[in-house]
Amino acid sequence: LTGVEAEGALQSPPQEVINRLISLYNEGQFSKVVEESQRLVRTFPEESLVWNVLGAAQKNLGLLEAALIAFKKVTELNPESAEGFNNLGVALSEQDKTDEAIHYYTAAVALKPDYADALKNMGNAQGRLDEAMECFNKALLQKSNYLEIRNMYDVAQKDEVTLSGVISDSNIVFSEKPYEADMHEKLMPRGASENC
Repeated sequence: LTGVEAEGALQSPPQEVINRLISLYNEGQFSKVVEESQRLVRTFPEESLVWNVLGAAQKNLGLLEAALIAFKKVTELNPESAEGFNNLGVALSEQDKTDEAIHYYTAAVALKPDYADALKNMGNAQGRLDEAMECFNKALLQKSNYLEIRNMYDVAQKDEVTLSGVISDSNIVFSEKPYEADMHEKLMPRGASENC
């Protein structure tokens, strides 16, 4: 290996290692994912995908403070990661830090305007039904077959329950194609609304 190739080899784990980590996560083996991810971030500290998977597994184990640290690292390493900002918002929402969560959902949507999960999560975090409905509607425009949002929207539209009755659990997501991120020059456009 040349110096550049050797340096590049140290930047990211092999794709088969990433695939195994994602498989373990999808199988619900979160403790094993945390163990493997912690080992990997010691070797590959600049690999945002590993930090993201680590945070997702920690969040699923109820280790919210640790998950916040991991997701913040994702956004530092890869400020174009809409998934990282969305996941940071989810972890903050679970700690009832709604205003902060909405800020990060807004950042995720600014990076990826068609990001239905972030729009759904932002709708979940809204304190007013009309704001939530606006987010759910935008998410449905992006992904009309998104059954979870469709159900929340339909129930809310019938005004059968309060906002808290409409909201379901938010989901952590991570890109399975970590090297195909859309690049954006700005995290949040000037004047971006905290609403949808």
